[in-house]
Amino acid sequence: MRLRILFYILISVMSSFAISTPENKIMTDEGYPYKQLIAKSSLVKIKYSESHDRINCHLVITTNAHTFISEPETVTKKRFKKYPMASCMKRSDAKQLLNSLL
Repeated sequence: MRLRILFYILISVMSSFAISTPENKIMTDEGYPYKQLIAKSSLVKIKYSESHDRINCHLVITTNAHTFISEPETVTKKRFKKYPMASCMKRSDAKQLLNSLL
């Protein structure tokens, strides 16, 4: 059975005008370690910009005491749509951050 997690993500479009979009709810079943990061975080933001068929993105994860910003990633729109968190943060970085929160 696929686990689905409902979480809030603020999506900001990073363009030359820095246009912001409203808060969106996104369903994901990305699993470990992303599911646990969502549970341990008070806020998860995906910041991205589109360029033709590519997405440039990174995550901003806020806990009670800290804010973590992932390294920028460039992925296809298809991958971003299917796996938004995994596309914007390497699994090894997500695991390392999760271990630091435990």
